[in-house]
Amino acid sequence: MLVLGACSSQPAMPVEFLQFSSCPNSPALRARLDAATTDMPIAITPVDLESLAPDDPRLRWGAPTILVKGADLFGQPPADAPALSCRAFPNGLPSIETLREAMARHASP
Repeated sequence: MLVLGACSSQPAMPVEFLQFSSCPNSPALRARLDAATTDMPIAITPVDLESLAPDDPRLRWGAPTILVKGADLFGQPPADAPALSCRAFPNGLPSIETLREAMARHASP
């Protein structure tokens, strides 16, 4: 787990970064997420989808996916059945600014 913004008086917001080794977009999205959240009190936990039990609910999202408090950062609902899959972003991976804005919305009380 990587805790960013740990000097803040706010508790770290739990974030799970869903990924697996053969997903080509995972490293790029993770780098953008790290850049977008350098000044935010968040705790990013990498989750290797290949290591999860077959019935784990996180397998209902493709990789890469960012879950904040168990929900997709961009509101994508989980699939009906668990499967190991890559996530398609129709407009390309979210930019650093898009990620920053989405994370800030989730951090607001």
